[in-house]
Amino acid sequence: MKTITHDEIMKELIGEMERQHISKVETEYIMRHYEDIVNRYLRNTDDKEEDLKIKIMSGITLERQYIPEQVMQKGMFKGKIIKEHFNIKASVSKYLKDFTNKWCFKEGFRKEWINR
Repeated sequence: MKTITHDEIMKELIGEMERQHISKVETEYIMRHYEDIVNRYLRNTDDKEEDLKIKIMSGITLERQYIPEQVMQKGMFKGKIIKEHFNIKASVSKYLKDFTNKWCFKEGFRKEWINR
């Protein structure tokens, strides 16, 4: 599996922004603050018991769910206390998946998959 790193994306973004006469420093500044804002929302404990959904970009979201302290009831951890924490997961919308497949394969993934 190929992994595209944050650094690779930043390098490409900086190149695109420089073509628009926006400096590397300004681009890095904007992206760093964007990441800081997302992290601040995730770490915010003022209303920690309320679930949170952050739309990172069109079709991609982060979801945060509060898990209170609890005692495990079964399994090998029965009787152990699990401290309060957040579960965080990323999700991609069906629309983004379909759009990507239609754009890449013209007829769309779902249509080809059904016709097999």
